[in-house]
Amino acid sequence: MKKFIAIITLSVCLISPSKAIDVNEFEIGGIGIGDSLLNHFTEREVTSARNYDEYPSDMKFRIIDIDMRLKKNIYDTIQFYYKPNDKKYIVQSLNGRRAFDNFDNCLNEIKKIRKELIGIFKNATVQDTGILKHKDDASGNSTYKGTYFDLGKNKGYANTVCYKMRYGSQFDIFSTVSIQTEEIYNWIKSDYGASN
Repeated sequence: MKKFIAIITLSVCLISPSKAIDVNEFEIGGIGIGDSLLNHFTEREVTSARNYDEYPSDMKFRIIDIDMRLKKNIYDTIQFYYKPNDKKYIVQSLNGRRAFDNFDNCLNEIKKIRKELIGIFKNATVQDTGILKHKDDASGNSTYKGTYFDLGKNKGYANTVCYKMRYGSQFDIFSTVSIQTEEIYNWIKSDYGASN
């Protein structure tokens, strides 16, 4: 049975296994790696979702964002990765996002999530970043802070991050909780296959 990762208000509700196994045993917003998106959404919702097709990538995986607010989910949006020609839309990675009105509240949220994830992923290698500038913003005004969990060879990765992203004269502040397979992690590290 999969474990459930859920942000509720400003706390985290995690059902902790006695020992953490791999990312395939966890869910974000009731959806996990290996699930078909068609078990949760209509095909139209999947194919019409906001995508990142115009960004540099070898398109080994397709990335989409689905708005979860109307579904009364605890996340505002969930980002999914799936293989472009997969008609079952099997989830390869996912990322729950939640908006905040200020960066401090966001940081407090990921601090709580970090504590819970450390309790679950007892054998993971954990890396905290401190506050860093986001490379996608040439102005240097966008920042993020996160905790990254390497669960071990072939077990996958998890992270929780708080972002303060500048768009024009405004900032979007949001937290994320992500789970990803080693294949997705390596693909992202290779600039989404664009640097191959």
